[in-house]
Order: sequence, then C-alpha cells, then structure tokens
Amino acid sequence: MKVLDTMFGWRRRRRLRARSVRLTGPQVRAVVTDVRRSRGSNVHDYYTVTLEFTDSTGTTRSHVAGTRTHKPLVGSRHWIRYDPKEPGRKSTRFVEWERRR
Repeated sequence: MKVLDTMFGWRRRRRLRARSVRLTGPQVRAVVTDVRRSRGSNVHDYYTVTLEFTDSTGTTRSHVAGTRTHKPLVGSRHWIRYDPKEPGRKSTRFVEWERRR
C-alpha cells in the first residue's frame, strides 16, 4: 500500500490543493482581454477567453479559460482565484463568471 501511495499520492495532494484554492484562495478581479469562438458541437458555442489579473506580488498575469455558458465581452470583469504559494501555476486558477444583466 505504501508503494501505491508513493506512486499516486501526488494526484490526491494536487486535487486537495486545487480544492482548497477554489474555496479559500485569494480572489481578485480579472479583465477579459480576448474572446475567441470555437464550435465544440452543432449545439453549443464554446468560447476561449483570455483574462489578465494582478496577483498579490503586483505581477500582471494572463490566464486562458473556456466557457460555453455565455460569451463574455472584452473589457468585462470577473473574479479569479489563484494559489498564493504558486501564482504562476495555471492548474490552480479558477474563474467565477459573472453574467451580464
């Protein structure tokens, strides 16, 4: 069992870290800088969205995310959570989309 934990324990740790960041990571505003449409199927449009945000160290970072629920507008602002220990790590960034009203 120890061998399996050594071999696959990193996946569990990574999943738990991502969950922690999603729930409690610092939340900052991100601005949409680019939106590209791609058709995932004949039913839904899929949008690849580029966002820029400034982390707690003052570094401006870029993040690419996908959505098919709605088309964000360039210049619109959304919340993003990231890992403060590794702000450059893209796998632990989560966008909270805000709908237009």
